[in-house]
Amino acid sequence: MKENNIIKWEKIEKIEENKKIVIFGASSHSNYLLNQIKNKKMIIAVVDNDKRKWGLKFSDIFGELLENSNLIINSPESLINIREKQNIIIAIASVHEKEIVEQVRKLGFSNFLSIISLENDEKDKKDQRKNVAVKYKSNPIVNNKVLFIMGFDGSHEKYITLELEKYTQLDLVWCVRSPREDKPKSVRMVCESNWKQYYQEIETAKVIIYDSRLPIGYIKKRGQYVIHTKHWSSITLKKFYLEDKTAMSIPGLAERQKEETSVIDFIFTGSEFDEKTCRTGFGYDGKFIRVGSPRSDVLFKNESKQKICDYYGIDYKIHLLMYAPTFRSNIQNNKEYIAYNPQFYFNVDEIVNVLKKRFGGEWKCLKRLHPMAAIQASDGNINNNVIDVSLYQDAQELVAASEVMITDYSSIMFESAYKFNPVFLFAPDRIKYIKEERDLLIDYESLPFDISESNDELIKCISDFNEDLYKKKVKKFLDSYGVHEDGHASERAAQFILKLIEQKELNYE
Repeated sequence: MKENNIIKWEKIEKIEENKKIVIFGASSHSNYLLNQIKNKKMIIAVVDNDKRKWGLKFSDIFGELLENSNLIINSPESLINIREKQNIIIAIASVHEKEIVEQVRKLGFSNFLSIISLENDEKDKKDQRKNVAVKYKSNPIVNNKVLFIMGFDGSHEKYITLELEKYTQLDLVWCVRSPREDKPKSVRMVCESNWKQYYQEIETAKVIIYDSRLPIGYIKKRGQYVIHTKHWSSITLKKFYLEDKTAMSIPGLAERQKEETSVIDFIFTGSEFDEKTCRTGFGYDGKFIRVGSPRSDVLFKNESKQKICDYYGIDYKIHLLMYAPTFRSNIQNNKEYIAYNPQFYFNVDEIVNVLKKRFGGEWKCLKRLHPMAAIQASDGNINNNVIDVSLYQDAQELVAASEVMITDYSSIMFESAYKFNPVFLFAPDRIKYIKEERDLLIDYESLPFDISESNDELIKCISDFNEDLYKKKVKKFLDSYGVHEDGHASERAAQFILKLIEQKELNYE
């Protein structure tokens, strides 16, 4: 038998009766397998690298799509206990196919089925989901229902929800990629992978609020409002969507973006710069509602550090450094957008020591990998001074709890700057990244933060940090882009949504 035996799709229904299937990846891609395979009793287990899904029933995420829907989602390590591994097919429902094959092969498995490579007909997928949308399109709109699509990280959506939750007459629904611990009790939750329920919810919502993507095949109904919040705050560094050369190299993605933009009624923004970049990035010529950055409201409150310290068992007296690099990417098979983590890091122990010398006290580093790559296996860069917070749901609470930020090209840098906390840029691949991967909206050299390309340079930047000069530079920079956060953006966003629901006169200014 070959080391990696990739089963062909056309043979999947002809597999011998003694073969069984384990699904690796409780994602929306699994739906393709579940809707195609007739003998679903072949599926004996579901595993996922996302710890947030462990212990959930398969039916909690996908609905009743299996006869044995009481299957529990487990960690990949649970596969060690499976006997007769030669009779098991690992069906991989993730874009990180190569890494998963290597991960599972070490556990003794050699038969693999790539769901991603089989699910390559975008038109069929769109038609299939549009048929479901058509089915629910005839259902009446529920006038008090607000649906939040928590696609990217749902950060703005969360804080708008917390404001709207004060109005008990509303039906608030979160559509999530993975179950969320921070869901308010009054909010109903549906998993994106259970897309039949998802489409039922979206086709009957009065207001739809999202930060990343609308579902394929969504049919907007007369009387619905669609609001885009973006997944950054009031200013962003990198070009996005239609201006992102890496993403737009995927065939059909630009057309999908333009189609999606056509149904947007409003975009929540926080500055004139924000609106200008949304016009070009989304190809949008509609109305903007300048509410500010709802997710940044938490930065103006004081409870986050205690919450983070309690969650991770950190002594409150410890000072916190947050390291939040953005992802790197490539295109696989001219179709899939693959995100991965940067392969270089500073020396954490040396950085912690220089922070002690410059600012005093004891320090720990909160390492926050980008959500698009956070589920990948640990890179081994963990020691006593590092706490991996990549799977913590709310990145803004981490920003609020930390006192110093180190990043590279992530726009989260600006949110630390809203608090005038020190921000240091560590970008060893700066020239390559800007030239080959992502064009920037802002000249990197014009940012009000010290830039380093090596560990020694980073140490010097921290040692020489001048707080008074830094605050002046940050204020001048934010003023020049018209960014003025005040901690009340969620309130303004919630009031606008309530007016939509109540059909009161709207103020677009």
